[in-house]
Amino acid sequence: MKEILVITNSYPNASNMNSGIFVHEQLKVAKDYGYSITVINPVFEFPFLSQGGMPSYKNSDHIDGIDIYYPKYVLIPKKMGYNFTVNSYIKAVINCYYSENINKPDLIHSHWATPAGIAGVELANMLSIPLLTTLRGSDIYTYPNKSKKAKEYTNTVLKSSEKVFCVSEALKNKVKEDYNLDVNLDVLYNGIDIDSFVKNEKSVQAIKDTLKFNEKEKIILFVGRLIKEKGVWELVKSIEVLSKNEKNIRLIMIGNGKEQKSLKKYVEKNGLGKYIHFPGKVPYKELKDWYNASEILVLPSYSEGLPNVVVEALGCETAVIATDVGGNGEIINEKNGILIPVKDIKSIVSSVSSLLNNEEIRISMGIEGRKFVEKKFNRGKNVEKLVEIYGKL
Repeated sequence: MKEILVITNSYPNASNMNSGIFVHEQLKVAKDYGYSITVINPVFEFPFLSQGGMPSYKNSDHIDGIDIYYPKYVLIPKKMGYNFTVNSYIKAVINCYYSENINKPDLIHSHWATPAGIAGVELANMLSIPLLTTLRGSDIYTYPNKSKKAKEYTNTVLKSSEKVFCVSEALKNKVKEDYNLDVNLDVLYNGIDIDSFVKNEKSVQAIKDTLKFNEKEKIILFVGRLIKEKGVWELVKSIEVLSKNEKNIRLIMIGNGKEQKSLKKYVEKNGLGKYIHFPGKVPYKELKDWYNASEILVLPSYSEGLPNVVVEALGCETAVIATDVGGNGEIINEKNGILIPVKDIKSIVSSVSSLLNNEEIRISMGIEGRKFVEKKFNRGKNVEKLVEIYGKL
């Protein structure tokens, strides 16, 4: 049985089972092809600070037949501490590999170029085995801009990997443009479980009963971290405008993040509590119910790799409005949704209003979205491409 060691920046854990869930779901399918998979997901801690407010992690876990280790590394959250943080991450991975007596893998698969990828480079060199790296968006669009060293790390990972997968064509083109890399570069969409994310009328009333909404109330859904870069302020202010005429509109913002407190204060201060709701994190298995209960998913991010939430919503036949960034244009077309400019409140307002007031178009977009997802984003079929590479390396 071929042994695969996965190093990843994000993975489900006891404190947050949604973290990196797309990596886990992909590996579950790969495991069914007969591969033995072990995961190392280093988790950060801040030095010189009480860890009382930090989430607690097990040292290891076993989920769906996959062994996962969570070694600690030190995070210095400043530009000047970036090199220290990366070196601490690398050390955590290497120490974990040896201290846990992990079987020597046939290859390493890193998710995100940094810091997981650079740790993968170090360990792959030590063990004289090949490295496969999956790029997910922020590791190309964001991390390399942190410092000159960050870009050097990224370049090292790209040049050292036997194969590099990108989650979208847009990301692949960005890598080619910024790093002059083309050889061994390919696209592998995450995909979703198309049998799970499917239209289900029963979910609609169940969710509306939970929220104590009536049939006339129309749900606009956001799923993601509540941070500025996800366009959450533009979305809230758009709903503020829409609520003056659309009295049945309800925005549900699923997720947590550093803007959450400020958003809640703004909603309360401006009398928007009737229209905007914050249920917090929702278990991954329940997301399909929320997509089904919603008229529209809106994702006004400033940048993206290829967002799973858009694919999942379309799988449930929910129309989508999203910014024209990253791989969104590879998912959304004029038949299944609307692409809008970044930081454009007027476009959010007009697009939401248009779909809310045209049920026929909204339903048609959902149906077309489902067809497109079945064709392009079936996780089972997409993982076949991954295990083919596993078999060759």
